[in-house]
Amino acid sequence: MTPMDRSLSEWIIRMFKETGGSLSMEEALHVLMEGSKEFIPYQSLAVMMLDDNTDEVYVKTSRKLSYSFVKKWRRNSQSLVISRVLLKHELVVLNDIAPGGDDYNAIKLEYDFSCACLAPVVSNQRTVGYVHCDRAGEGAFSGDESRAIHVLALFIGLLMEKFELLYISRHLARIDEASKALKYNAFLDEYRRELARAKTFNAPLTLILFDIDNFPDYLGIHGIQGGHELLKNVHGLMREVVREMDLVGRFSADEFIVCLYGIDKDTAKQIADRISLVIEEKAGKESGTPVTISGACVTFDQPAHYDIPIEKMLTILGGGLLNTRVVGKSQIEIIQPPSD
Repeated sequence: MTPMDRSLSEWIIRMFKETGGSLSMEEALHVLMEGSKEFIPYQSLAVMMLDDNTDEVYVKTSRKLSYSFVKKWRRNSQSLVISRVLLKHELVVLNDIAPGGDDYNAIKLEYDFSCACLAPVVSNQRTVGYVHCDRAGEGAFSGDESRAIHVLALFIGLLMEKFELLYISRHLARIDEASKALKYNAFLDEYRRELARAKTFNAPLTLILFDIDNFPDYLGIHGIQGGHELLKNVHGLMREVVREMDLVGRFSADEFIVCLYGIDKDTAKQIADRISLVIEEKAGKESGTPVTISGACVTFDQPAHYDIPIEKMLTILGGGLLNTRVVGKSQIEIIQPPSD
């Protein structure tokens, strides 16, 4: 093992340890970029990513490039030299490259350079970008140095896969599989943040508890899978009515809970009525079985309301839902917050 190989092996072990505690891809990239300084001399070092929407390459993170340059730099990925990296997963080393040529202009960043090394970043068997390293007066890239840059790029690809899996696992922990709404515990976490915000700014906050009318009868006709499709459909229709910032969670088998921030009680009632109407018009279309939904709605708009325990409010909302079942289907009951 050469001294460079030994140094690279030690660096890999240290980077695994140091990136292991990173909470985000951005934090892990910072650790890697800082750690690369010790054994890769460079003028500019950058992680370039491919934008799938525009097919352009942009700078994800960098060292020794100005912020203003990084923000505006984008380049078409169709050039021959970049295509070699992205399509063929090829490590490209350009020593003594002539300024002004097509390859030079295709990869040039902020400063003129005399040699460059491009190493593909591969994540889930697909090249998603590359590491760009260039020099002006530090000499050509040796085989050991280009291999080290390649290792850096491979490391970045592995980290991308890791954080993608973490995102998926967190998403699955928060999202109800059947309805695609927030799971109740995830809803509670978000609700507490909204409640604190409402209390801070003295803004109204509304909770609406919805119940799908005669859901057991629907299951008897269409089965469990049909019931899951209905839950997903109902959640999607609710999301069409409410704002992106509003919360929609699955409360129980056939119940959803909605949180609306900054909306007065009259507007909240209109939104609840709109949700009920849209679901009655659209939710049962595909199955051919009519679907309606009822709800109980409460708005906090006084300082004392913000301190009412959520457990107490849910009990009151549940009582409101029971009242709607006595009256009939597709009912919305407005509840006043308790005074004590």
